[in-house]
Amino acid sequence: MTTDELKARLGNHKWSLLTVCIMLLMVVFGYQLARYIDAGHARTVIAQKETISILLNENDKLLTQTNQRDIALAIADEEKQIIVGELAALKDEQDRLKEQIAFYERVIAPENTQDGFLIDDIEVFEAQRDNTYQLRFVLLQERLTKAVIKGTLNISVSGFIDDKPITVGTDDDTFLASPLAYRFKYFQNENMTFSLPENMKAESIVFSTTVYQYKRRLGEYTKSVTWAEAVANNEENTQAQ
Repeated sequence: MTTDELKARLGNHKWSLLTVCIMLLMVVFGYQLARYIDAGHARTVIAQKETISILLNENDKLLTQTNQRDIALAIADEEKQIIVGELAALKDEQDRLKEQIAFYERVIAPENTQDGFLIDDIEVFEAQRDNTYQLRFVLLQERLTKAVIKGTLNISVSGFIDDKPITVGTDDDTFLASPLAYRFKYFQNENMTFSLPENMKAESIVFSTTVYQYKRRLGEYTKSVTWAEAVANNEENTQAQ
């Protein structure tokens, strides 16, 4: 049935009423649809606000954790600096104590000093030629009242060749041409070159002398150092330079 036929059957009055009812139904449906859409939008906005709130809370927690870690890192760095300073102070104290121990050893060990005579700063290192070495040391006089002292210093090196003990010294022409003669008032630096037999593994160096003041015999002096200690002294002094 067409619209015109329906209008003719109902008449103008009923057709108008039907049109008005349809329009009212459309208005009500449109209003309900709009409310439904608005409610959906509202729920979306609420969900977005809740999501934003959760994200903000997570961001605050992360910022708090970051700040706490920054503070912990700063404290750890400060503690590290304190520890480094304490270690440096302990090393200085250790060096000072070593110097004191060395001083007292010189005072109370008669085999290491004789009437103020002392051999110190003993260093040994390889020279340019095979089995050839350089030996450096300082002869000192530690007495308050200085007077010229003199003598002849004998030097010997002990070690092993194929597990057999061997000692070479100033009485051996292949080691040194002659013993070292010294004469000084305060100190005397020495730097000499010597040779060891091939394949010799050096273990220690021994110094010995009879100390004289003019013609008066003051006493005997003997000092022994390990080869490793003499090599280490040279390495320490080289690094310090």
